[in-house]
Amino acid sequence: MKILFNFFGLLRFARNDRKGFTLAEVVIAVAIIGTLATLTIGTYMTGSPSQNNQYVAGLKKVYAELSYATDQIKAKNGGTLAYLFASDLDAAGVVTQYCKYLKCSKTCAGGAAVSGGCFYPLTSLKQLNNTPSTWPDPDYSYYRTFVLADGTFILVNFTNSACNDVEDGIPVCGYFEIDINGFKGPNIKGRDYFSFIMTKDKIIPQGSIGNVLPNYNTYCNPTSSNSSNGTSCASRVLKEGKMLY
Repeated sequence: MKILFNFFGLLRFARNDRKGFTLAEVVIAVAIIGTLATLTIGTYMTGSPSQNNQYVAGLKKVYAELSYATDQIKAKNGGTLAYLFASDLDAAGVVTQYCKYLKCSKTCAGGAAVSGGCFYPLTSLKQLNNTPSTWPDPDYSYYRTFVLADGTFILVNFTNSACNDVEDGIPVCGYFEIDINGFKGPNIKGRDYFSFIMTKDKIIPQGSIGNVLPNYNTYCNPTSSNSSNGTSCASRVLKEGKMLY
């Protein structure tokens, strides 16, 4: 805006013998305003390069920590996560196991996620294209949540103790939904919020394998209108090493 004020100032200085502006001058001013607005909105939507770098670093850090914890848990369960937990939907058991190896500052049961300070209302979560998210289900009673010492929020959706619940061609035990900066915005999938799959062997960034989700043009693209847009961004960022979108 400072540039715009200087522009008008120059016009006044050069034309101090007349009042008002010509149509051509007004058109030029409007064009400048439009350009500045486009640049500003674009930066807000995509995040600055330094901010995106922070998101990438946070994603890499939590992925490494989850992978380490998974390896430790497997080592004490015959090399697998299958049948480690008491039953299907045993998200509480997952939190207990992982918090043995992660620096957990807080855990919350079911519907206490928001009131207990372990997550924000999922109704405020958005897709990468800035539209409201339809997943995870805002009903927290299905999940367990916990907070790492650095403020990372982690939501556990555990679905199958045998780890054979197939989705997109992948046998899974459940999912980790992660917001790397907690209550801080923007709470957008693919920016500060990422999804991982829990298999019997390892933690996989969602979108890295399967029949559908590796299609980044659909599932990690700010211009995509798909209702699951942003789901595959954990895979894309870790593969490319940067946030190139």
